[in-house]
Amino acid sequence: MLLAFGLQIEIVQYFLPNREFSLLDVVADGVGIVFGLVVAKAFWYVMDTKMSDKTQ
Repeated sequence: MLLAFGLQIEIVQYFLPNREFSLLDVVADGVGIVFGLVVAKAFWYVMDTKMSDKTQ
């Protein structure tokens, strides 16, 4: 969903003056999405581990 939004923005930029479509921007969006998912997963893993330790 987020990658589709980034691609849509790039397509719109193609039609705007002084802007251009860049496939590298779409790739950067994808890298940012993956990085964000990894950080979120690590955060929830740490939080889950801390909560399990408190209940035992």
